[in-house]
Amino acid sequence: MDTPTLEETTAPSPWVTYEKTNPDYDEIDSDFDVLPGRRINQIVSKEKQKLRTFVNNQRMELKLKMENPPAMKMRDKLSFVFGIIDVCACAFLLGGYPQFFIWKHLIQLPILTFVRWILYYKQKHHYFLLDFCYFANFCVALNLLYFNDSCNMFYLSFSFTAGPLTWAVGVWRNSMVFHSLDKITSLFIHVSPSLAVWAMRWKDPSGIWNQCSKEEISFYDATIFPLIPYILWQLGYFVIVQVIRRNKFKADKERLTSFLWMKQDTKHVVNKAMNIFGPKYSYHMFGVLQLIYTFVVMLPIKIFYQSFWAHTIWLTLVIIISAWNGSSFYFEVFSKRYQNQLEEYQKNWATVSEALKANPSTDSVKVTSETIKKSE
Repeated sequence: MDTPTLEETTAPSPWVTYEKTNPDYDEIDSDFDVLPGRRINQIVSKEKQKLRTFVNNQRMELKLKMENPPAMKMRDKLSFVFGIIDVCACAFLLGGYPQFFIWKHLIQLPILTFVRWILYYKQKHHYFLLDFCYFANFCVALNLLYFNDSCNMFYLSFSFTAGPLTWAVGVWRNSMVFHSLDKITSLFIHVSPSLAVWAMRWKDPSGIWNQCSKEEISFYDATIFPLIPYILWQLGYFVIVQVIRRNKFKADKERLTSFLWMKQDTKHVVNKAMNIFGPKYSYHMFGVLQLIYTFVVMLPIKIFYQSFWAHTIWLTLVIIISAWNGSSFYFEVFSKRYQNQLEEYQKNWATVSEALKANPSTDSVKVTSETIKKSE
């Protein structure tokens, strides 16, 4: 009897049948004959790519709908209307029900701060929330909620709000721009706590929010004492930004703080002042300048604390300055920028929409994403 050959004793490979029946077999590497598991991995990868393409398409389409000119106009109109309503509500509550204005401030503060953190985190600007204005807001909130019987805490809140926070409106050009959530939030952070403390000082005779009955304040309590927590904040800020997170900022130049932002503005007077002794000591000079600025703007606190009219006129002037900054922005900057932005979106709207409808593929997603980024 003849001995059977190897070909006759070996069962046919299942991949022979697959090769004959599957038209896509030519696309498979020869390694699949040995490792059929790779075919499964290829199928899974293709399905994952399809799912990724679908999700990207949906995201781009949603973003496109949100940022087309009609949606932009509607969104900005709604923001403007709610901004006006908020101003009217502030005036009504401060004039008739100041205790409820304080509640309004306490409710809005965490909401706007959290929204800003989300938006700034995406832009890598969230370290701005370590700035002194947020620390001051935190102190005022503590005073309102937990230490309303502490005169020292109230002195601190009064000095911070009537001093650095209100002066910052003019220095940093905070603007009453109702359609911009970012600008309205900045204005809120500086003005709303100042109005809340004004209500505590002059419109809370029953002592619900402020149980400190002292009508006089010393120069030490008004100007010197607040510098102690200010310096503690400055030291904490230095440790976080210049020690703990130093490598983060070196590795990623898009991450910004107030110091890094000011460092980029070479024309600003503060930038020139903090580089007097060279770039090596620019951060130290920036801290010294902040400390001097804080001390100077808190010099008139004693007058504001003891005079209703001085305090009221000062806050009114601050609000007028913010309105002036807003009008300058609308007529000198925004009108041209907004028109250019709308024209750019209108130019790309038809092209991108057709790309999504005609070819919902990875290439169309890429084109859509690039087009939207150019529009921004």
